[in-house]
Amino acid sequence: MRKRTWWLVRHGESVANAEGWLAGGSVDAALTPVGVAQAEALAASFRALPIAFVVSSTLSRARITARLATGREPDIAHPGLRERELGSWERATKEGLKADGRWDTLLAWSEGPPGGESQMAVSRRVIAALAEIDHALPPGNVAVFSHGTALRCALGVLDDVDRANIGHSLLGNTEFAVRELPIGAWHGVRN
Repeated sequence: MRKRTWWLVRHGESVANAEGWLAGGSVDAALTPVGVAQAEALAASFRALPIAFVVSSTLSRARITARLATGREPDIAHPGLRERELGSWERATKEGLKADGRWDTLLAWSEGPPGGESQMAVSRRVIAALAEIDHALPPGNVAVFSHGTALRCALGVLDDVDRANIGHSLLGNTEFAVRELPIGAWHGVRN
């Protein structure tokens, strides 16, 4: 069975990350100078990897991280890889959500902010996007540049993490996870 290696990378530090507020899928928060440096620091490693395809979210913080880390524009920018939609909590501060008790709702598997997505909905969207990408590409390894919650949810389901704990795991800025999977495996990943 043919396999494909996936490098799943969170974007570099954004303005929202640095300032402590939430930039979901509707806010295109720019990278900070630290975020640019983080992405550039990946370049030596990523350019030496056997990556055939570069894929990213359509948001600039992921696309720019991909370009800086790999030295090329993404082959595919897919809207399904965007960050979680946060509805009325978009731009809310983490401190504010924790202070008024909304943080637990944000981390819950099947609940979400008003007008936004639950982590379960995010995992379904991101896994469907990865399955679509996997199906569309010829054999070859893929680097995916996306967002913290998007990757955490997809990886949590892939790795069969207890759903109550998925919200508590974290990939830091420009951290990545590597998974070697049979081509087509994303089609079989279910919530």
